[in-house]
Amino acid sequence: SSREKLKNNHDTADDLYRTMPIGLNRALQVRAADRLRAVLERDHASGLPTLGALSELDQRELCEVGGGRLAVVAIRVEPWAVREAAQLVEEQVRRTDLCGALAEDMLLVLAPGLDAVGGRYLVERLAEMLSHLQARVGVAYRSSASATGWSAQELAAEAEQYATDVGDTGLGVSTASVA
Repeated sequence: SSREKLKNNHDTADDLYRTMPIGLNRALQVRAADRLRAVLERDHASGLPTLGALSELDQRELCEVGGGRLAVVAIRVEPWAVREAAQLVEEQVRRTDLCGALAEDMLLVLAPGLDAVGGRYLVERLAEMLSHLQARVGVAYRSSASATGWSAQELAAEAEQYATDVGDTGLGVSTASVA
């Protein structure tokens, strides 16, 4: 199947991403992501945590335990495909990443410790994997020095602003960075 082919093509790159050095704070990153997964309500459609209730303080914590870096991937998909997209995305992210739903057609991945290179790799991989669902995938960044734009809605809007349509003809990925 195409899913198995994608998996086989990315085994080496996936292993690299999953074990990518993310600083000495890995245990703190895992603990922060696990804590948030446990306390956030679940979205019925996707089965993922609902990120609309994620506080600015929670998001800043993810950034801090990520060495002051946070990549935010926004994935817009048709509501009928959100469950499938959520399952595919959850299979691809690290344990330190927080994957959740923001709206009936919007998923977010909060990836502590990823810089522009790691964020772009993650977006390209997710975009390729979700191409059959005609998803829009984009990424934005926050650093511990970012003063504004910490709500889940602001992060999603910014990441989506730089998203492009992804189809069977190839990838469209753009990125934005906020200091």
